[in-house]
Amino acid sequence: MAITEPTQYTATKASGTSRRFIVSVTDGTTTWLFGNFEAIFTDGHIYHLVDTFNFSDGCDLWEDTFERSVVNLKVSNQPYKQNDDGWLRLADEIGDIINQSAYIYITADPNTSSLSDCLCIFTGITRNIENINGKDFTLKLEDNGYVVNTVLLTKTVKDAR
Repeated sequence: MAITEPTQYTATKASGTSRRFIVSVTDGTTTWLFGNFEAIFTDGHIYHLVDTFNFSDGCDLWEDTFERSVVNLKVSNQPYKQNDDGWLRLADEIGDIINQSAYIYITADPNTSSLSDCLCIFTGITRNIENINGKDFTLKLEDNGYVVNTVLLTKTVKDAR
């Protein structure tokens, strides 16, 4: 499936001076935005709570196995915003985000101010939150697309669920 690039992203990706990403997670009611920079977008406040992420996936044609793409994020759990009750940590604030939508966007333009101008490079669900402490926690996102009964060369990948 081809990715449709937003016009602003296409215009700035080759000469863009910024390589920024935004993670969006939700509990179905509230959406949290965080990434490797701080900004106010039309979609909400983006908090600088994570610096890098990594993808892992796999497809072994010889063993007839396929793994969904997984993204692991080490997210800062330092107090990051204040309300009437004091400073909040993200892990204390986020609701039930397990099995809810998660997205990762990238932008090359430092003047981007909307997620609609960013390229969505990952669509999935929040699979797990672990190792929560006062400093950070690990957030695991999983691609919600998968290969089922798809012919890869001469073999068929079966749904493992």
